[in-house]
Amino acid sequence: MKKIITATFFNEINYGAVLQAYALQRKLIEISNKSIDCKVLNYEYNNNKQPKIRLSLNKGNLVYIYSIIMEKNYHKECDLLKKKFFDFVSNKIRKTDLYNTYNDVKNNPPEADLYIVGSDQVWNVEGSMGVIPSFDLKFVKNGVKASYAASTGISDNKSANWQNLIESLEDYKYISVRENKTRELIEKELNREVRVDIDPVFLLDKSKWNQLIEKESEVKNIKGKYILCFILLRNDMVGSVVRKLKKETGLPVKSIAIKPSRKNYGGKLLDVGPIDFINLIKNAEYVVTTSFHGAAFSILFNKNFYVMNNKSPQRIENLLNICGISNRMIHNKDDFDINPINYDDVNKRLKEYIQDSENYLHKLLSSIEVE
Repeated sequence: MKKIITATFFNEINYGAVLQAYALQRKLIEISNKSIDCKVLNYEYNNNKQPKIRLSLNKGNLVYIYSIIMEKNYHKECDLLKKKFFDFVSNKIRKTDLYNTYNDVKNNPPEADLYIVGSDQVWNVEGSMGVIPSFDLKFVKNGVKASYAASTGISDNKSANWQNLIESLEDYKYISVRENKTRELIEKELNREVRVDIDPVFLLDKSKWNQLIEKESEVKNIKGKYILCFILLRNDMVGSVVRKLKKETGLPVKSIAIKPSRKNYGGKLLDVGPIDFINLIKNAEYVVTTSFHGAAFSILFNKNFYVMNNKSPQRIENLLNICGISNRMIHNKDDFDINPINYDDVNKRLKEYIQDSENYLHKLLSSIEVE
């Protein structure tokens, strides 16, 4: 049986991270007819002896916000939230043995025929340390190196760590990124073809996500229409947009929050697990978000949504352009389209991109002779 290792973010309280990791692994196993052994590299890239809940917020640079320390007084809702993420990762994502340091990975790397880095901002070069060790796949001694929808989170090559990333990509057999701008930058540096692929959550169709919801969502019997808010990044327009939408529709507001201090736009929910997150989007009438994956699942479930992201908009803009709905990115609090999205057109556009990305995964498997 051929072995595949994926390297990505997955052990965080971050809906997008765990769901994209799950989706890519499940899709690879699915298209191989369960003929591969596929695991995520279980590398504790931010190892620290102090117990904590790690909250990952994308602010142009992937910043690790250490909050809600595990002390006697911290909120039981956050304890439950952490448990829901832990249970999802433990039960839904197959992992390698734990590597506590990069030296452990480098000195005793997991053996595989194919190594895939991605998706998510695995190549974010804006931090002081650059790309997280192991996400450049420099530890690989034998086997095919590839990426899938990897994101740098940048729009130029001015970062001091950029050249280190480029050098690490020279021996990749296949390179796939998530944004057009990233493709252009890497192609110029390496003088070779680079693909743009859809985020892994789109590789599982709506029916697959529905099966997961029906079996395991703890949010049952959602009644009535509502506006769902999922706000990760501070944005001064959010409050105005929510108030205007609430006034126009007369609908109540539910807010998914990952820490108690997050601003409340109404009906705050603090213990929403990954599957419940999808379910709440599925049942919403409108979604207001600053999150890429908030927008992604809104599109998957054909929801009317609005997204605001003034820190690192490239990846969301790229997704909206693919779908032909760039007007759902709000730039002016007084100017947004309340009309419903034409999902007949969106789904047609998406189908082509998804099929092309699936073909790419088949190509990766074929490179190690998996039929």
